[in-house]
Parts: sequence; C-alpha cells; structure tokens
Amino acid sequence: MLAREASGAAQPAVLQALATVLEAQARRLAGADPLDARLWRLWEQVESDLGRDWTGSALARVAALSEEHLRRLCHRHLHRSPMAHLTHLRLQRAGTLLRSTPAKIEDIAVRVGFAGVYSFSAAFKRWSGVPPSEYRSRETPPGVTESNRA
Repeated sequence: MLAREASGAAQPAVLQALATVLEAQARRLAGADPLDARLWRLWEQVESDLGRDWTGSALARVAALSEEHLRRLCHRHLHRSPMAHLTHLRLQRAGTLLRSTPAKIEDIAVRVGFAGVYSFSAAFKRWSGVPPSEYRSRETPPGVTESNRA
C-alpha cells in the first residue's frame, strides 16, 4: 500500500498514516518500545469525545501524567505533540464523516472539535491536500486510482 501511494499522486496524510502503522508493527516485531498503556487509554477516551475543548492540561489529567511527561511519551511513540495528535485524530474522523454522512461541513467541523468552519477547512486542506467539499465529492481518496485500489 505504501509503495502504491508513494508512486501515485501521494497524499501526505495517507503516507504518514501508513508509515506510522509500519513503524508500530516494526517496533512490535522487534519487541522494542511498546506503547504506554496510559497513552492508549487517553486516546481512546479522546476519540470518544473529539468535540470537547481539549487542552494540554486536560489531556495530561486524563492520562494521569504531567504535561511534560505526556509530551515526551507522545513524541517518542507518535512523533508529534499531544495537541498535534489530537488535531490528527479530529481530521481523520472528519474525513470519515465527510465520506460516510451527508452532514454539513459546518456540523462536522463542530462535531470533531473545531471552533469554526474556516479553521476546520484550512486544517483539513493542509492534512488531506484538498478542501473538505472536494474530499467528500471524490469517489476515491486523492492519489488512489481504480487500477491501484485494493
């Protein structure tokens, strides 16, 4: 999948997601650096309430860690800050909602925790390479063609 994505019109978000999965699997096979269970519990809780106004201190409280320790763990395991990972999760969910529901873009933005449609649209375009309306209207994700869809 990674090779197919990279050889086509590569979508940065898809490449990053595939690279993250591959890295996690490689670490698991090597028996190195397992993901801290506190992080799994934190991100499961966050994903169940993405619309909440999460702050760094709220994330740290839920994880029962100091903000600095949470930051270090996130950088070690996820290669991004806690707030960057929160944004990543929100945008992933938004992509799913855009494809699977007829909900208005404004409603999706609020549902995944963005204060307004303009900030959501800008973040979504940075993440996916296309505006939310174009992402929704495409039958296949950017960079995927009928010949390489599996």
